[in-house]
Amino acid sequence: VLYAGRLVEYKGLSILIRAMKNIRAQLVVLGEGEDRQRFEELARHCGVRAEFRGQVSDGELKDWLKKARVLVLPAQSRLEAFGIILLEAMACKTPVIASNLPGVAEVARNGGLVFEDEEELFLHLTHILGDDALATELGRRGRSSVELNYNWESVLDTLEALYNR
Repeated sequence: VLYAGRLVEYKGLSILIRAMKNIRAQLVVLGEGEDRQRFEELARHCGVRAEFRGQVSDGELKDWLKKARVLVLPAQSRLEAFGIILLEAMACKTPVIASNLPGVAEVARNGGLVFEDEEELFLHLTHILGDDALATELGRRGRSSVELNYNWESVLDTLEALYNR
């Protein structure tokens, strides 16, 4: 299970850590931030196998995205308006799970699952980790969505339509 982002409370990493309390998978955390020590302590307290790798290069991030079974974006604040990391994971055919925030949820639904609370996140993690066919299908759908909706031509067409309105 992969998390990549700043290690600050509004990004929701504490929810992911608590949701993984009874899951026998490793959590890999990429990124730095002022709350890192608190998240490391929470993972130890919950008995979650977590590896905090710190800041990584773009190449290392891509490698982690390709290796991950699932990427989770558990943000809990409207400060997370889109979640580019979701597109990066989906481009690597990695399924995603994200919180049900406007913008974030719309992207995530194209290649993964959306959750409302810690319990639903636990259920989604269990489902994806235990079902190879589901993980493969979500990864395929995510990659197709990125190719179709987030290429430069599509983005420019959308932007042009907005300006024309």
